[in-house]
Amino acid sequence: MAIRALSLFLLLLLASLAPGQVSLSLREASARNPSTLLPRHEGSSMILRGTVTLKPILLGDYSQVPIRDSEGGRLMLEAPDFMFEHVAPGDELQVRGVITHRGGLPVLRMVELTTLNHTNPPPPYSRRIHQLQSISELGITAMIDGRVVALGEDSGGEYLLLDDGQPVPYPVYLSRAASRFGIGLGRYHVGDRVRVVGAASQANTQPPFEAKFRMIIPDAAAVVLLDREWLVSPQVVLAAVLSFGSFLVLVLLRGRQRQAARRAIRRIHGLCEELLTISAFEDLVRKLRNPVPRALEVTSVELYRFDRQTQSLCGCVADPAPEPIPLSSPREDGHSLPSIALCFRNRTPLRIPGSSNSLLSRTNAGGVILLPMFAREELVGVLEIAHTDRPRRFSMEELVALQHLANQVAMVMKLLELQARKEQMMRGQRLAATGQIISGVAAELKEPLEAILILAHKLLDQGGEARAILNESLRASAILSRYSQIIRQDEGDAAPLELNAILHKVIDSCRKDFSHSEIAVTTSLWGEPLWIVGSARQIEHVLRNLVLLAARAARPSLDHSLRLESTLQQRRALITIRYGALLCDENFPAVSNSENESLGFTVCRGILHSLGGDVRILHAGENACRMEIDLPAAFHLPSTENAAREKPAHASRTLTAVILEPDLASQRRLVSFWTSRGHRAVPIHTEAEALELFRRLRIDIIFCAVRLPGSNWVDFFDRVRDQVPAFVLLTDGVDSDASTLFPQGEGFLLRKPMEAGEMDRLLERLEQRVESTAIA
Repeated sequence: MAIRALSLFLLLLLASLAPGQVSLSLREASARNPSTLLPRHEGSSMILRGTVTLKPILLGDYSQVPIRDSEGGRLMLEAPDFMFEHVAPGDELQVRGVITHRGGLPVLRMVELTTLNHTNPPPPYSRRIHQLQSISELGITAMIDGRVVALGEDSGGEYLLLDDGQPVPYPVYLSRAASRFGIGLGRYHVGDRVRVVGAASQANTQPPFEAKFRMIIPDAAAVVLLDREWLVSPQVVLAAVLSFGSFLVLVLLRGRQRQAARRAIRRIHGLCEELLTISAFEDLVRKLRNPVPRALEVTSVELYRFDRQTQSLCGCVADPAPEPIPLSSPREDGHSLPSIALCFRNRTPLRIPGSSNSLLSRTNAGGVILLPMFAREELVGVLEIAHTDRPRRFSMEELVALQHLANQVAMVMKLLELQARKEQMMRGQRLAATGQIISGVAAELKEPLEAILILAHKLLDQGGEARAILNESLRASAILSRYSQIIRQDEGDAAPLELNAILHKVIDSCRKDFSHSEIAVTTSLWGEPLWIVGSARQIEHVLRNLVLLAARAARPSLDHSLRLESTLQQRRALITIRYGALLCDENFPAVSNSENESLGFTVCRGILHSLGGDVRILHAGENACRMEIDLPAAFHLPSTENAAREKPAHASRTLTAVILEPDLASQRRLVSFWTSRGHRAVPIHTEAEALELFRRLRIDIIFCAVRLPGSNWVDFFDRVRDQVPAFVLLTDGVDSDASTLFPQGEGFLLRKPMEAGEMDRLLERLEQRVESTAIA
């Protein structure tokens, strides 16, 4: 081994003393020929000194090492890789070799290497990418910053394309031979910002050497990650955050709006319950003027009631009252009818946001909603809800709740009207009966009293007239006794009557009135006798008045005729009067009668209710109406002892009953009976509506049919038995008795068709049950 080292030393010594070898600086050794850009000293053998600036760069079967001297000159050393095994950055070397080139890069193909000293490696030059794309910068050790725009590999190794804002990217090259000893460049991604320290080189092998500039690095550690590219773009993240924030704000606002809407709906339902306690129209107006707008958070509420005589809508709440709105005449400015009139004629709600810009609006409100008011199927008027402070839109849920409020107002108005008519009817009946009795008594007492007066005058001259005076006095006493008996007979028993005979008598008595009005009368009566129970004169009087009312309502421009029909349906005698009219309602013109025997429609209905019957006005087609009068039929004649009706006891308060009956005829009959006894009825058609009412109202009694759509009464009874004091099952007459259906006595049974006497007895038991439940 020692002999081999000695031989190598001698060879190097002889080579250093050989002729033709020169010693130059690195700047001179790397000088180029200006015309060919090739090294000026190409092929010359030289001895050079410099400091290593970078670790050896392995390139296939050879390696390169950049060196720099104190004058700033630089040169790339090239030799087999084993010669650089012990070379490190900072080593000061003395090398001998031949000047040649790699592309446009001058290199010293090294033959001999001697390490003279070791110092701190010189720092790399800081350059921009576009500065390194020049022949003048080849061979320097530089540090660049850039963003990865592409990465890949070829047959020679891996590369990164860097960009710092210049149009031409700059490749950073790591040979395959160098990457197989460690981690390559695959850990970086497009968009990463990196810092690279390497040697400026060139891969171009053909002159002029003006392209394919690149940086070669010894290993992947020469690349330092400065900023990792986001998996998602910051702009996308910002947009996503803003979108999510906007969505969250919208959800919160929507939640607050829904909460406010639910609170408003609860307030509306509370108002509907409060309206049921109103006993006078003035109280209704006061509630609509102050509490209702405050609860609805609106500016004003106006009630327009339909006046049939003037065919207009009259305001009732505002003070002073607005001008009536006609339903037939257009506006003076040439536009269509006002929105309130359109709402009434179309029988549909209208929502007008920002009504100050609307031609249909009569106010400068920021939001107006117009609601038709229905009492069952009868249109009563229009409820206007206005908000003038700011534009406001009413949601669909608020619209439904407000429509319920409008219908509730209409029902209260109708109940108040019926109550007023009932009181007026009772007063009128009492006054009429008293007046007739007094008139009859006065008429019949007139003759005997005049005779007594004449005889008294004669007594002045003759004294034998005392017997005559006694007889006349007895006659007057008998008249008074007879009238007393007549008064008692009005409260006595009813008699069985044949309805068809009464109808013939009514038609004959009205022939004169029909001939004056040119009304054609046709009849289609039941082929068999229709027996009912009642007072002949009373029923005849009621039927005659109803026929005359229908005749007065018939319009000459339409079908100016009457058709009377009678039939038997479900143990009830049904009389139908068909006539032509534009509006089918209960407001008829007054009937003039010289004998003062005319009764109003409400009075006739009250008399029929007292007999267990009812009267209804229904639509029978376009411009056609029919009046239905039904009375309980008498299939077996009652005895005189059992004819008197039991008078039902009355509860201490008004009871609220829910009537769950899909059959409309039975439902209307039961509602008519219940309301005529001074109680409140709520007709419904489904089980869901009943359960909803239990949450909003206090229900005392529920009438439930045996057959319910989509359900059965047993399950429904189990669900509500703890919520309602009394439960009444409506059967068809073939079910068991109540003790079998309700073993614990929790319910009652009512068979259809319903008789007035049976319903009165049931009413008394129901009132007692509700009273006892309230006390308990």
